[in-house]
Amino acid sequence: MPEPRDVSSGSQSPVDYGLDSLIYMPNGEADADDNISLGKTVFQVDIYEHMDRPFLSGTIVLRDDVRIYDKHFNVKGTERLQLTFSNSQHENPIVKRFVLRKVVASKKTDETTEVLIFSIVEEVYFLDTVSRFSKAFKGTPDVIIQNMLKEGLNKEMIVPTELPIQEAMRVVVPYWTPLTSAQWVTKRATTEFGFPYYLYATLFDKNITLKSMEEMFKDEVWNETRFQYSQAANAQETSLTAKANLYNIMEFTQNNNEDSMLMMEKGAVGASYSVLDATTGVTESFRFNSEEFFRDIVVENDLLGEDTKGKFTGLMDDETTFGEDSFKLSEKDGQTYDRVVMANTYNDVNNYYNSKNTGGYNLDATAKALRNIIGKSSAKIRVGGAIFMAGEKNRTVGTKIDIYFPNNNPDGILDGDTKDLKRSGEYVIHSCKHTFADERHTIDATIVKLGNVKA
Repeated sequence: MPEPRDVSSGSQSPVDYGLDSLIYMPNGEADADDNISLGKTVFQVDIYEHMDRPFLSGTIVLRDDVRIYDKHFNVKGTERLQLTFSNSQHENPIVKRFVLRKVVASKKTDETTEVLIFSIVEEVYFLDTVSRFSKAFKGTPDVIIQNMLKEGLNKEMIVPTELPIQEAMRVVVPYWTPLTSAQWVTKRATTEFGFPYYLYATLFDKNITLKSMEEMFKDEVWNETRFQYSQAANAQETSLTAKANLYNIMEFTQNNNEDSMLMMEKGAVGASYSVLDATTGVTESFRFNSEEFFRDIVVENDLLGEDTKGKFTGLMDDETTFGEDSFKLSEKDGQTYDRVVMANTYNDVNNYYNSKNTGGYNLDATAKALRNIIGKSSAKIRVGGAIFMAGEKNRTVGTKIDIYFPNNNPDGILDGDTKDLKRSGEYVIHSCKHTFADERHTIDATIVKLGNVKA
């Protein structure tokens, strides 16, 4: 990934950003005479990115004391908004079109001032709702997804570096929208080891991204300077654009973490599967065992890269035993799943369900478990947005960052032993909220990981 630009040369602080324009377009035409620039009335803009969503959404808060709403707005829920963002040097502007979906709330603060809150969705999602089709597609999952997006929405897809292991198949879309259809096929796609794929949109890219969890965790971190939560380190820096401040974690929280019982209930620790092929009457039975997966797949194949080689331990408890029989959690079934499928529908190619040479339903079970496992030790951080706008590629959802957290031992500062081994390490950004307010750009990111660093 390209090196970051020298942010300190133009930025005045880690939260610098440029909201260059916000244009209200009643008819969706960029050069229409009745378009209105809302820049001076904007109080706050929030943009949401999520690994499970191939579109952006958000909210806009306006302060109206010049009769914009009653004089110029005629909101029907179909008007377009064009937002243009850029970094502090106004380089590589990001232009996004949204639909003003609804008025969430409005409140009078005095006789001549009103605060308005609008919900917005990316235009591609609005078009998706009226672009249903019933059609057959043939190819590998990545090719089918790419064709669905192109034919249904004229939208390009960023092709993953590592393609799905599934062979070519034929699927029939039963009058679904393009995004619904593409997400359906995405759930069928896995890597050789069973890691799932995600189809998502980012603020930085104009196209929709298809990428596997395996590729995300195998990628190198893009931040050579670690993000760090340390008030002491930041207090020593007088320059707001020093690296300690550009990579400063302003807030850190964890909620509802380490819930192994919930993971058991979702079948992410141990689960039994029974798949009946209604075409042949043959039943395939197998188990998912999280301990075996981490030991035999993740660790054995060094799937998380050199930085965690020899230092990695999984998030699930693979040591504690329970009951008189001294069983491990992964040896018991937290869930049992029964499926009935129609395989071998076509003579010349697979259908959606069957897979002749790629591990079949075992890979689906692994992908389903991994989607849950990554949330077991998730965290939320707040960071300045300047460093995220400084690169040539997307640096938010689906990318990997390195984070340093200090431990809770005050004596460690004197001993030079300040690292929190459980929380420090490499994380993948799962979702983001970009907040543009008061000439500040902050990012609230949910970060996930697959394991901890051994002591």
